[in-house]
Amino acid sequence: MTVQHGATSYANLRTIRGTEYATYQQASLALGLLEDNWEWIQCFQETVVYATGAALRTLFATAIMYSNIHDPHDLWLRFRQHFCDDLPHQLQQLTFVIPPDLVDPHFDYGLHLLSIILEDAGKLLDTYHLPPVLGPWKEIIHVNALIATQLMYQPESEEDNSVIYSAQLNPG
Repeated sequence: MTVQHGATSYANLRTIRGTEYATYQQASLALGLLEDNWEWIQCFQETVVYATGAALRTLFATAIMYSNIHDPHDLWLRFRQHFCDDLPHQLQQLTFVIPPDLVDPHFDYGLHLLSIILEDAGKLLDTYHLPPVLGPWKEIIHVNALIATQLMYQPESEEDNSVIYSAQLNPG
């Protein structure tokens, strides 16, 4: 049924079998005119078994850009652990301190990496109702690690260390 005969208001158009839905999309889902995320949930459940986090992020970005996914935010929440499974190790390798107030930094970093894929295609995270990136990842990640290490050099602490370690050397 794609025609609502006798509709008298917009609310009446969103009412299906006695239940008024908040959006037309929800009403269309109730009528069976739209697909839900079931096929994509099944796809990701099968894919997480063998794909890396990077491959899953790319698949997710491709899926939300080129498919009609009903609720990308739900898919993100459901599979973010798998999308970001490679990121805790990557974050440990950083020479910079991650802001302490950032809850689950690997998920936030995953969103940052996803946003880079989307930006390359001219899209944004909020286009798909995904959470915003909270951390300063562009400033942290896009600095040369060798330069950052040299900038962290502290002559006073190095001098203190030289006194301590020199005293531990044997006379020979």
